Amino acid sequence: MARRTRKKQQPNSAAVTLDAIESRSDRLAQWIAENPLPILAVGAVILLIAAIWGFAGQENNEVDMAASAQLSEAQISYRTSMGAPAGAVEIPEPANPEAAQSIREQAIVDFDQVTLDHPGTIAAALAQLEAGKIAQTMGAVQIAQGHFQVGLENVPSGDSLRALFLVRLGSLYEVNQEWAQAASVYEEAGAMDNYPLRQIALADAIRSYLEAEDSDAAQRLAEQLQQDELALELPAYVQSQLSGLQNSEPVR
Repeated sequence: MARRTRKKQQPNSAAVTLDAIESRSDRLAQWIAENPLPILAVGAVILLIAAIWGFAGQENNEVDMAASAQLSEAQISYRTSMGAPAGAVEIPEPANPEAAQSIREQAIVDFDQVTLDHPGTIAAALAQLEAGKIAQTMGAVQIAQGHFQVGLENVPSGDSLRALFLVRLGSLYEVNQEWAQAASVYEEAGAMDNYPLRQIALADAIRSYLEAEDSDAAQRLAEQLQQDELALELPAYVQSQLSGLQNSEPVR
């Protein structure tokens, strides 16, 4: 049987949405850097954001606040070193490539130190998210994957915070065209009821299953998504592929 023609790879929407959300966090970090806010108060702000997303667990003691403070220091140091101007959402690329490389490498070291100093905290996990994103920017896919995996290890099983790392891992699997693995982690993220972007993750899982030529899994998730009260409309190209599969099914 002839293989179906591959469509042009589409950007994974869950990771894109996360980038937009995280850019708002970057703006907050820049505001913090420009205002005389005590560093422990900065930690409280980070925990407040986590609580809004439903990711706050036991982050309410001095150890956790210190971890959040160290994380915020690392974030601010990275943005400042990269030359992010006041009020900017995007972090600019320094004119000197070697300087940019050095800054990113140091930032990864700083974020790793947060995780080493405060294992098992939300800050430790988020530090690995930041380190992984930087490594991904540098094109170091395997290193980024390692950071996201370590981040997962710092998040309790069943905690919705895991979804952030799963979606990032999915984007890395896509880079390597490892579609089955991408679909699996997207589906796991989409299965977390408290994850605000779960429907987008499920849509990405459907798309990845189609790329992996696992039509049964793709249709199963599509039916599951349609049963949701606030069902997300799948992208047109995904709907077209699903319709093609349904039309090609033999009549029984």
